Amino acid sequence: MPKKKLLFNSAIYIILGFLSPAINFILLPIYTKYLEASDYALITQSMMIQSLFANFLGFGIAVAFSRFYYDYYKDKEKLNEIYSTAIVSHFISGGIVIVLFSLIGDWVIQFSFKNNVFTYWQFGIFSILTALLYNIQSVALNYYRNQEKALQYAGLAILFFLSVATSIYIGVVVLETKARGSIVGRFIGTLIPIIVYLIWYYYKHPIKYNKIFNKKMLIYGLPIVPYTILNVVIDQADRFTIERFFDMRFLGLYGFGFLIASVNEIFLNSLSSAINPQIFRNMIDIDIDFGSNRKKIIQLMSLYISTGLIMNIAITTIGTIGIYYLLNEEYRPVAAFFPLLSIAYIPRVFYTAYVMPAMYNKNTKIMPLINIVTFLISIVLFISLSRIIGIYGICITVISIKTIQMILMHTYIVHKNLHSKQQPLFNLNTEKIVSLLFFAYIGLWYLLSNQLNESYRYISLAPAFLIFPSILLKKVFNMMEINHLKILKRYTNK
Repeated sequence: MPKKKLLFNSAIYIILGFLSPAINFILLPIYTKYLEASDYALITQSMMIQSLFANFLGFGIAVAFSRFYYDYYKDKEKLNEIYSTAIVSHFISGGIVIVLFSLIGDWVIQFSFKNNVFTYWQFGIFSILTALLYNIQSVALNYYRNQEKALQYAGLAILFFLSVATSIYIGVVVLETKARGSIVGRFIGTLIPIIVYLIWYYYKHPIKYNKIFNKKMLIYGLPIVPYTILNVVIDQADRFTIERFFDMRFLGLYGFGFLIASVNEIFLNSLSSAINPQIFRNMIDIDIDFGSNRKKIIQLMSLYISTGLIMNIAITTIGTIGIYYLLNEEYRPVAAFFPLLSIAYIPRVFYTAYVMPAMYNKNTKIMPLINIVTFLISIVLFISLSRIIGIYGICITVISIKTIQMILMHTYIVHKNLHSKQQPLFNLNTEKIVSLLFFAYIGLWYLLSNQLNESYRYISLAPAFLIFPSILLKKVFNMMEINHLKILKRYTNK
């Protein structure tokens, strides 16, 4: 693919891939104006349920489709067949799970949450249905992304975004139904474009369901399900702990801070959506041209990690300053603990890079074991640290969890030698040094912040935004310059 087209497509996948998952972040001005912290607590609970079921309803088919796409992408008939199978499978498995859960939904929610405001039929059912529709949306977007059909991908992503944003706006602002308007509005806004798209697609292609394809995807995807469920449980454990030991207003404030910090995760997912197809293609073809493809993999990995770290530093510093100076007083306390929530995603940047060799080599069985170990450790840390140092204990536990996952995955990849063809993947000295220095900067900031004037306290984070990203950008530019000189030298030799 020409470099200009590659850059253009990657920009579209990153920007538009960010829109749909970050809809709550984009609607922050509306939420802070029309919702109180206790209202946002209900939205936080809805997102917790949606995240859990999004990783359960499809039995790993969405993840499996993205991998098996590359086994059939040269055969359009088989590709459309496996694509249709993935969609139909979601409706079958999701429908069965939703029907069964509807019988016990109220009991499960009452058991899971301390408050009795969030009920199954008023909020929960819409959260679960949205999770099912979101999975189908993800499969559709991956279908066009993997084909490098940037315009179709863009059209579909913009349609989903506008529909959801409009529906939430109507529910919260026009109908004034507060948290329920956001939760139900998200469901309706996701449902409408899914129906429109499926009618359009199946008008042009027959509905197909292949048991063999479905079995292959289940064999690959099912081991990932306990991993993803545990991953969600671990990621949601902080909010469960706060809901249990603190009040609804505090859950709303923490959920608000987590929402802004989770932009790191959303950006990483969007970035990997743009880069992963290129990495997997080069991995597949590495034996054809070992030197060239290996070099491309290394460059893409370095670009992925450097960009993820730059984004994290920007979100941590600018986000903290913005929360304190731009939001109303009700949400201002979030600035005190937000930097800790945000830097927790630094180890996640490395973890997602270490996962790639395991996913490509189809070694997914280790992933649930890693999360079981992490889950057991997280229970002890959440209960103990939350009682000792409160909200800061929750944040430190979140950092610890993501760091443990990173270390365990790195150890497994090295032990199994899955990275043998991409050895320099782990020689990321600049990225590791910048990460440690930024951690130290935030730690020092907390030690000194009580001694600083409050108006200067948050502005003192600004130098980090100027220093650390410049180091990473310098490395990226140097890499681009080296490649340019090599190409020029090859041309002059000819």
